[in-house]
Amino acid sequence: NRIKIPNGYIRTVNEFCSKYHLSDLIYDENVRKNILYALQLSDYYNFILNRIYVWGPIEVMLYKQAFINNISIIEALILDCANHIRDYCINNSCGHSNKCKKRPNKQECDNMKYAARKLYEMNILSISEAELTNLIDFYEYRNKIHIRLSEENEYKDNKYNQVLYNKSIKISQSVNEKLLNNAVPLYGK
Repeated sequence: NRIKIPNGYIRTVNEFCSKYHLSDLIYDENVRKNILYALQLSDYYNFILNRIYVWGPIEVMLYKQAFINNISIIEALILDCANHIRDYCINNSCGHSNKCKKRPNKQECDNMKYAARKLYEMNILSISEAELTNLIDFYEYRNKIHIRLSEENEYKDNKYNQVLYNKSIKISQSVNEKLLNNAVPLYGK
């Protein structure tokens, strides 16, 4: 006998694609599908965390994995958007693309921290400075996922918890909305 997740609790790829307009945001089908699967995984984590009583270190580790998943989604969205904007600028050059300070450079397209700052400066990621700081802090937390490199006891530190997880969900929704409204028009479709 297994626990059955209710039908419809984990949304379909098509539901997520429509809700988050991922066909508009993400051109590469593999990247888009991987984001969609990660969004489905977030529904699964929500089911476990909201419907099953989990406690102690297992609860902290579940929140950690759910948080990592959310930040990975945000990273994919931001980097893909920065790369679309850069590609459009290069391919439709005004003649100044090599010297242009407005378009994201290669480093800004390869690292989420730099890409987020660049998109913020370009007013594409039109969030508050505090939200940008949170986003970059979340990225740094996500980059410290290796057990061996952890400087604290993750259970006792309790950094990965419901509050952090919920903040990561809210910021992911905000980032998606801002990129859809502000970045897609710069893709040159």
